[in-house]
Amino acid sequence: MSAVTFHRSLAGRLCRGDDSSSEKLSRYRLLAKEGILCLFCEVGEIGPFLEELQQRLEQEYKAEAFNPVTLSQAEEEKAVLSTNVVANLLPGGGQPGSASQEGADLGRDCPLRPNALSLCTIPYPVPYHHVALHFNNIFGHSLYSVCAVFLAQLRNLLSCLSGYLIFYTYVHPSIWPGLKQFCQNSSNVMFFKDYWEELLVETDL
Repeated sequence: MSAVTFHRSLAGRLCRGDDSSSEKLSRYRLLAKEGILCLFCEVGEIGPFLEELQQRLEQEYKAEAFNPVTLSQAEEEKAVLSTNVVANLLPGGGQPGSASQEGADLGRDCPLRPNALSLCTIPYPVPYHHVALHFNNIFGHSLYSVCAVFLAQLRNLLSCLSGYLIFYTYVHPSIWPGLKQFCQNSSNVMFFKDYWEELLVETDL
């Protein structure tokens, strides 16, 4: 759970599984839902998986082709505070309350207008085989953009992966069916679980 102080409010946001009881959820304001796509494989299967899906992306979305970019920390900070990202990409409209003047000024300076954005976590071990790779979120409503960011993110992490992988990708529920279809493959990367959701909720502190 995170608490963030703003000029006119103090609010806490946290995530709940879709199996939370109605009684528990009644304590919070529901801001957004995210569908979770879960895949698993040995790390050796990732290379063929990436190659297969990259070819599919290029064949199916020739007119929309672009190359995702990796942002520096300073660029990330500007992007997540920009009006475009807060209003159009982040679930629940971004941060609770009203941001500080410094944050607003930083966001206005951002030249980026992304169609999808991801803030990836570092792979961490879980008690199931060896490593779970948790993609923190991919924000966006364009299926092509989300697929392109998904592949770029996985490709950038490939050198630091080993053993057995379980990786979650959190996306807008409207994107989930298309992303699942896109991830169908012959490379032995399998679906770990069917559709499930995470709920973003907020409460006053």
